[in-house]
Amino acid sequence: MKVNDLVNGMSKSGVFGAGRLAKSVDIIDKMSKDKDCTVFFGLAGAMVPGGMKEIIIGMLEKGLIDVFVTTGANLTHDLIEAIGFRHYQGSCSADDKELHKKGIDRIYESYMPNEAYEKTLSDFTERLLADDEFRRELRALHEDVSWFGALNSLSQLVLKLTAPGIPDVYQGNESWLYALVDPDNRRPVDFQALAAQLASLPDPITPASATELLRDWPDGRIKMHVTRAGLQLRRSKLQLMANGDYLPIGARGHFARNVVAFARRREHEWVLTITGRFYSQVARAPLGAMWGDTALELPADAPRAWTNLLTGEVSDGSKLEGVLATLPFALLVATA
Repeated sequence: MKVNDLVNGMSKSGVFGAGRLAKSVDIIDKMSKDKDCTVFFGLAGAMVPGGMKEIIIGMLEKGLIDVFVTTGANLTHDLIEAIGFRHYQGSCSADDKELHKKGIDRIYESYMPNEAYEKTLSDFTERLLADDEFRRELRALHEDVSWFGALNSLSQLVLKLTAPGIPDVYQGNESWLYALVDPDNRRPVDFQALAAQLASLPDPITPASATELLRDWPDGRIKMHVTRAGLQLRRSKLQLMANGDYLPIGARGHFARNVVAFARRREHEWVLTITGRFYSQVARAPLGAMWGDTALELPADAPRAWTNLLTGEVSDGSKLEGVLATLPFALLVATA
């Protein structure tokens, strides 16, 4: 019996797992024949150790997939096999302590020598880092990624501190926290260092001091500055932040799609939040004239004069060339 005969037999049942599997095959068949259909293939789970590697490669080689999205785990498993190791079938009921003593790791019943994950990948990394050209390219990439990553992080912080709801700020995350795990409240916090950093912030803020904070962004003071300004705003305008209206603000101009903005309003009080997205599409330093003709489409009854709590600057709140002259995000309070 061929696989196609088996699937055709399943389709006749029309129910349970057999019927659903046949229906899935039919959908995939129609999808692959539809020239106007873009096929996204999401790969998750231990597909390579599960023996699916050649099937996936075959689908890619035959052009059955337009967009291929995979997890880091699958990339790791594929890399390990590419450098000479193999996955082996074992027992799902094995004692993990005994396997570890023998230098074996496992994913359920798929086994792999620990050496593949430890020594081999370590040696591979050391060889890469011994290459001068690679290190130069990696350093340049790191500088770009870390810079734009910092801008994204600060923009998210501005949004979080002013969006409806209660902002979730973990203790110790008022400044940069370089960790490969999610933040939590269980790790000890160096409050003394954070207090010293808070005390070092310029007060009052000026465009010159804001420029300095952005220039020295790796020291974390700019994140502390944004956190302080946002929390002080929330404390000074409790009713606005708790009960104020939320007004999405549109944009026009060349970089309109790179703008995220909204207003909070309660009676005569207004707060305007402006951040960017995809900053690298604007410029490496997405400030001032780099925004060109991009402007916000403020409501007709919106104030026409605003003070930026993050820089001390006063603007009309609309033209980003002026609003984002010093920092690529803004927290504005109406002054007129």
